[in-house]
Amino acid sequence: MEPTSDRKERVNLPPDPNPRKPQMAIPPGAWDAHFHVLGPPHRFPYADARHATPPAAPIDHYLKMIEILGFERGVVVQPSAHYDDIASVLDAIEKSDGRLMGVIRGECLEGADLKALHRAGIRGVRVELRTEHREFDKASFDRMVEQTGAMGWAVALHVDATSIVKLAETIAAIKATTIIENYAQIDARKGPDQPALKALVELAGEPHVWLKAASAYRMVLRGATWDEVGVIARIVHGCAPDKTIWGTDWPHTEFYQAGTVPNDGDLVDTLLDFVPDEINRRKLLVDNPKRLFDWA
Repeated sequence: MEPTSDRKERVNLPPDPNPRKPQMAIPPGAWDAHFHVLGPPHRFPYADARHATPPAAPIDHYLKMIEILGFERGVVVQPSAHYDDIASVLDAIEKSDGRLMGVIRGECLEGADLKALHRAGIRGVRVELRTEHREFDKASFDRMVEQTGAMGWAVALHVDATSIVKLAETIAAIKATTIIENYAQIDARKGPDQPALKALVELAGEPHVWLKAASAYRMVLRGATWDEVGVIARIVHGCAPDKTIWGTDWPHTEFYQAGTVPNDGDLVDTLLDFVPDEINRRKLLVDNPKRLFDWA
């Protein structure tokens, strides 16, 4: 892996500024349920603890992008580049004229006025559980879950293929609405019989567990073929169609090099393969995210 110091100094490419209009018809009221805003750093500086220095991806650029794609609503997820500073998230929600809700990082809960954040549009907390990032701290995790559940917000779990297996019992026992994010970073090359996918599907059967099926393209950029990814994606989308949401993952953090930056219109069109049933696509893009995030 490239040293963090080198990634901080590298000048990265921005997201594709020319998204193609999707071939797939976007239903009215559709949600992009997972995207980030980054900076601009002269207004919202990046954290010193960041792993890399991303290009600016401000809310103004995002809103123009989804206008081309056809999305009307969205959920902005606080990125690691801003660590515990939620100013850019709140700014994005404020500028959206009621179209956006937000998810903040678990580190931001300590000492926060949660009722004020709720009024500002926050509806979830993202908890980092990936094995490579930190040891699992059960006491800290339980505090975050308790605070989040008390607000009626969703607990969004940033897991990987190791941690979802290791923590499956803990996830099944959570007493709050829970979202397992982004295919649990499954390696699609290992096929449908791998333990991580089995754990994901089994957890999706729990009444409180939802799935967020954003960023299938990351499996490709990590070495899988689109055919291999399609097998995994169809299983994930098919196992809980009433509790699955989708997002563009714009501006595609970590993949800023030539040949890796995806076009968001192309990503939308993968849903024609992953979710061939039009009724289920409407649930995925309209009904499910509205039920999960759009409440007072």
